[in-house]
Amino acid sequence: MADLEALWADVVDDAAEDIATGRRAVCEGCSRPSSACLCSHLPSDGPLETSGALFVLTHPNESKRALNTGWILPRCMRRCEIVTGRYPPNEMQDRLAACDVPVYLLYPSSTAVDLDEVSVASDAKALVQNEGTASKARAASIASDDILSGASYVCVCIDSTWGQAREMAVPTLEKLPERTRLIQLPLNDDDAAFDAAGLRRFSGDEATGSLLTPPAPGAMLTAEAAARAVATLESTCGGTGSSSSSGGAGVAEWCVGAVRAMARFQARHDPAMSGGAVKRGGGRRQRLADPSRLEGAAGRAL
Repeated sequence: MADLEALWADVVDDAAEDIATGRRAVCEGCSRPSSACLCSHLPSDGPLETSGALFVLTHPNESKRALNTGWILPRCMRRCEIVTGRYPPNEMQDRLAACDVPVYLLYPSSTAVDLDEVSVASDAKALVQNEGTASKARAASIASDDILSGASYVCVCIDSTWGQAREMAVPTLEKLPERTRLIQLPLNDDDAAFDAAGLRRFSGDEATGSLLTPPAPGAMLTAEAAARAVATLESTCGGTGSSSSSGGAGVAEWCVGAVRAMARFQARHDPAMSGGAVKRGGGRRQRLADPSRLEGAAGRAL
């Protein structure tokens, strides 16, 4: 009963604020409702430095979704850019074509390589041996203020619903450089500590519910999936970049913290987010992209 009274008090307080101002107060820093501001859960000194760069390919409709998490990534990682589209636009394709570093597409599939089997340093060495001075000449064309300038690798992630991501995966891979490798987060014993949406299970008063229902084990929210991928890739850069693996670990820590806070705010007004809640209902389960289509994309061996 006390929990229900506290929840109702929060709802009343938010409603009173909306009535008094004529509209819901919005934080200028994170553009979220002031009552659910995430600024204190984002790096106060600005985005962190990393060796690699991240492109967040966002479906045109995704930015309108209240539970979108992709925007958190550039707030935590300086070498990060949000690109809106159903597949990489020409300008992004040209920039990646001029880049002389390994490129990865983060998408869970049976044809994807687990991240714990990927080494940025090894991939970069193989790239230099295969392409030689030609790749260096292309890299020289990248502007000094581009997030790709000096980057040791590029990771591309898809920010959308899982159904939309399924439609975007194949055309995205086809439009990325031929050297692109399809990667995924590995499922291991540590994942037992994660719930269905990829949110770490919390203890005490913290919310334990999922923000969204995933299509398969290991699928998770954009911000956490990309941040965990970046942390792993950073740890394998070796001497190819100017930043240490601590930058990637910091990005992951901040992103996970922000997603946790977002889940707690959501739980205050959504009973389905409470611990032990059972979600019921029908509807078709969203599927991941067909592995055979991904394997044949652009004629590559993935």
